[in-house]
Amino acid sequence: MPVTRLSTGAKGTWYPQLDGLNLPRPLTDAIQQIYSLVYSLRDTIARLATTQTVTVAQIDVSMQFANIASTLFYAVPANAGGMYRASFYIVLTRAGSTAATIPYGVIGYTDQDLNVATQVAPIGDPTNSTNNTVGGNNNHNGYADVASFNVKAGTSISYSTSNYGSTGTTAMQYAAHLRLEYLG
Repeated sequence: MPVTRLSTGAKGTWYPQLDGLNLPRPLTDAIQQIYSLVYSLRDTIARLATTQTVTVAQIDVSMQFANIASTLFYAVPANAGGMYRASFYIVLTRAGSTAATIPYGVIGYTDQDLNVATQVAPIGDPTNSTNNTVGGNNNHNGYADVASFNVKAGTSISYSTSNYGSTGTTAMQYAAHLRLEYLG
């Protein structure tokens, strides 16, 4: 005998996963009520994060026409040493009138294992002198604009740019977008 389709109230139809199981009527009614409850609550139940990353700092600057000097990016809390990942995207927003070199990113930090101040550089193409076109960026020629590093707790992370160059009466301008994630 085929299963009778019932209305659930929560979703309005019987769930096809139970078709053809030949379960006693009270059991199929109970299962239907459980399905209805789960499906009605599914959007209110907090989902577990698929990743442990947390964005801890963000910088967006525009209209830059020189290298950015070393600047504080993030003060690492005393209990938050460990792996961090920086995304450092630089894009040319105004071409130089003759030639230009898009800078690359530099991240400064204190290494957790060595307890030594060090840098991650270059983040992006270190020889980006042929890309004097609006929209050109620092991940030109396959260079990554992301870097990971292991930071000592209670220290700081800084950012800067290096290798800016522009010739002609109109200086090249760029924007820089940085994100720092704590990986744990």
